[in-house]
Amino acid sequence: MEKYLEMAKIRVKEYFVYRLNFLILRLRVFLSFLLIWFFWQAVYKERVVINGWGRAEIMSYIFLVQLIIQLVNFSSLDDLGPLILNGQLVNLLLRPVSLIKTFAIWGVVGNFIDLSFSVLELSFLYFIFRPSFHVVFSYGNLVLFVLSLLFSIWISFWLAFILSSFAFWTNQIWAIRFFYMMISNVLAGGYFPLSILPGWFYNLVYLTPFPYLYYLPSLFLIKGGGLQEVFPMLIGMAAWSVVIYFLARLLWIKGLRSYAAYGG
Repeated sequence: MEKYLEMAKIRVKEYFVYRLNFLILRLRVFLSFLLIWFFWQAVYKERVVINGWGRAEIMSYIFLVQLIIQLVNFSSLDDLGPLILNGQLVNLLLRPVSLIKTFAIWGVVGNFIDLSFSVLELSFLYFIFRPSFHVVFSYGNLVLFVLSLLFSIWISFWLAFILSSFAFWTNQIWAIRFFYMMISNVLAGGYFPLSILPGWFYNLVYLTPFPYLYYLPSLFLIKGGGLQEVFPMLIGMAAWSVVIYFLARLLWIKGLRSYAAYGG
């Protein structure tokens, strides 16, 4: 355990070595959120409710989703693909530590740093614009939110692991990652609640793991829901958690075999 704690400390220091890069990244995140904010402000100038979503609910949603994104996305796994491509993965595999645990720790550390800065940024915006928020709070909803968030973190980590594993078979990993980011931000509800989509497309999206990343966790606090509505959601989260995990492990094992053969 001590060696993993030391790795976490080193990761924190690495985050602030290149301060300018980190600040530019935070500025990009901040400006991206501002764009979404002003878009919805403009939309709700002419309308009161859109597909069951009022102004306060939408504003609450985009604030909450922004925090979830910072906590859920595992950007640390972006480093795994290049390590596979340049052959440095071997050095990590020879160390007396679990590579998966290493990237998980790096990811958790990075996510909490990003979340901390995002809280500061959104607090700044809140005190400037003073938006009205709508939250359906109860201890039951809070428990469901935390539980779904844990599922979301799990699914997101292994999805990122799958993306990096493609580096065993292609050197165009950046294209796969870019496509994933574009698709996931839309289908996970990063820009808008998925329920405003047409019914047929909304049902189609639920055949993917993406709604369980941002949309459903936020839904428990913004809209709430009874047991009859919540139970299928949790079953879907649990099912995708298992499927994504075993798919990631399968690709990793097959990738290591081809990697060893290539190296030999």
